[in-house]
Amino acid sequence: MAAYGYHILDSPGWPLRRDITEPHALGAYVRLAPGKPAAAAELHHRVHSLRTGDRSARWHAIP
Repeated sequence: MAAYGYHILDSPGWPLRRDITEPHALGAYVRLAPGKPAAAAELHHRVHSLRTGDRSARWHAIP
């Protein structure tokens, strides 16, 4: 981060970029959820954290 001269989380535009990309990150889980219970659970977790504004929730990748 020091090599680039700034940290992305300190950028004034970060909240907007984050808010745009978070729904996009749900797409794969929407497609996988019907046949993969772990993906369905992670999708539920992600949607819940977005709806409640829980920024402390950690999202996990499903292989």
